[in-house]
Amino acid sequence: RGADHISNTPRQLALYEAFGWKPPEFAHLPLVFGRDRPPLSKRQGAGALDQYRQEGYIPEAIVNYLALLGWSADNSKELFSTQELIRSFGLDRINKANACFDPEKCKWVNTEQIRMLDEKEYLKRIEDFFSETNVSRLESFRDVAVLFKDRLGTLKDLSSLAAYFFTEEVGYDREAVCKHLNGEDLTDHLERWLDVLKREGNFSDPAGLETLLRRTAEQLGISAGRLIHPTRVAISGRSVTPSLFQVMSLLGREVVLKRIQYVIINISKLSP
Repeated sequence: RGADHISNTPRQLALYEAFGWKPPEFAHLPLVFGRDRPPLSKRQGAGALDQYRQEGYIPEAIVNYLALLGWSADNSKELFSTQELIRSFGLDRINKANACFDPEKCKWVNTEQIRMLDEKEYLKRIEDFFSETNVSRLESFRDVAVLFKDRLGTLKDLSSLAAYFFTEEVGYDREAVCKHLNGEDLTDHLERWLDVLKREGNFSDPAGLETLLRRTAEQLGISAGRLIHPTRVAISGRSVTPSLFQVMSLLGREVVLKRIQYVIINISKLSP
């Protein structure tokens, strides 16, 4: 129980003695404080477990992080399976100082625990999480989910990080547009790249798409990056995604060609 009960322990022991009962062994743990320093409680700052479940936290991560509040392993290890915690946890390494609940650290533990799931278990969790949404009905949902596995802070993050897979209209990030959808001859380069994709693009072969892009860039006399980055922004609206060529393969021929064509036609409207 909490260290705030140390002061009433002698009175409780006296009651056990008065009734002739054998007292339990008491273990007093440090309190857990929020970042603004009041102790977490039902009335002050503590969120319900359902809230974390709805946000896409997995049970292993919550158990792992809570175990680290006021306790540490003798080797400074921070990531544990539940069985490892059962074997390692002991009262002898409980800290005397109060702990601080850090939501960012909790999310980091969740990120790492998601990565530690094998692919089969991960897909089961994420399909269950999105089971009642339109997102899970996408034909390539499982492949998209695997593509983003190592990038998720929570399961819920998939819907925002991979939003361009789940909608017909792309939302273009202003900074990405400013950085990558500009430059001399960009429209001409994209038109040439679009023509090559229409004639030769095999969208079931990500490695082949990369070879095709690099060959096209060489023929244009430009670096591969001057096609890679504008293509990424054109099809996703973002400057950062998983492998561009895997993304192109999963989006498919029709969507990729349509989105590149859209940027070629509307580049002046997109650019500030």
